[in-house]
Amino acid sequence: MESSRPPRLDWLDAFRGLTIAGMILVNNPGSWSTIYAPLRHAEWDGCTPTDLVFPFFLFIAGFSMAISQARRPRGGSRTDDQLRLLRRSLSLIAVGLFLHAFPKFDWANLRIPGVLQRIGLCTLLVGTIDLQLPRKVGAMAMVAALGIYHLAFFGGSFPFGDFPSFSQADNPTSPIDLAVFGPTHVWVKGKFDPEGLLSTLTAAWNLYLGLVAGRLFLSRSRAPAPAWGFAAGAPILVLLGLMLSEWHQPLNKPLWTPSYAFFTSGLAWAAVLLLAFAGSKLRLARPLHPFIAFGRNPLLLFVLSGLLGRALSLIKVSGDTGAAISLKELLYRRAFASWLAPFDASLAYALATVLLFTLIALGLDRRRIYVRL
Repeated sequence: MESSRPPRLDWLDAFRGLTIAGMILVNNPGSWSTIYAPLRHAEWDGCTPTDLVFPFFLFIAGFSMAISQARRPRGGSRTDDQLRLLRRSLSLIAVGLFLHAFPKFDWANLRIPGVLQRIGLCTLLVGTIDLQLPRKVGAMAMVAALGIYHLAFFGGSFPFGDFPSFSQADNPTSPIDLAVFGPTHVWVKGKFDPEGLLSTLTAAWNLYLGLVAGRLFLSRSRAPAPAWGFAAGAPILVLLGLMLSEWHQPLNKPLWTPSYAFFTSGLAWAAVLLLAFAGSKLRLARPLHPFIAFGRNPLLLFVLSGLLGRALSLIKVSGDTGAAISLKELLYRRAFASWLAPFDASLAYALATVLLFTLIALGLDRRRIYVRL
């Protein structure tokens, strides 16, 4: 029945929008050599605020999956649902590959893994498990995925050799990706990709835990246990992540270690608790409206920001000395670096980029233009 479907949650759109705005902020500094530490990824082990953006988005995707399922009319075909899931996942992968290929379309050196590709694979994996298996069996399947990751690092007899550490030079993710994709189709040619296949198994846990949180949120008013479970999820996951980080599994985004997956999911869960509480007690729609608009068009704004950044870097113009420089460099020098200190100028350029896309998001929302897969 229509009346039993959950309403659209403005605070969830705002959370998604804040995450996309964060992605645009950290992906578009004025200069990659002058970035404040919180806006950088950890060099290897560790977790900065920037390292929270991607796992937060995966968690939100899982939470939104639960909301979407609750809104969907009952009685639909499981086959239709699976085809819809497959189409959405493949579309995300295709858009991600297009972003990597644009504008040269050099297929021989195209990076195959990527952010949207990982979101697509995680959506397909978790969505298929949830759709095709009973929930308890699905939970066991997710534990099995975690076991495969663990076996790769600690199994010793794993097909790619004995990799007892999580070091940058000695881990099992690279051999797998090089064998599957080839040396010219990864982030660091012939070496490594931070969105590789093995670590996608653990990244899927961020999305899965978001799905669990979403279901607990929807059922919390019907029974005490879901309400307690929804409230307790955040501290349990944060503590679990920190405990694992002390047991030979450092917080590490490039390898997406289990400790990192649980720790970041716990922080995302805590953000959901805060926003859900504030959304029920406060009128957030007006002050958070720009981020709500962002959250209603996340894919389009992410893609447009990527295309704009690439275009500004590729278009060549004449600089002050007559030498050819990129249009981005010219804008950065004249509008920001000419009067601000280097780190401040780089941040100001990134903030200006976010402001530009905030205006675009508001314009699209005002005209009710939403692009969804």
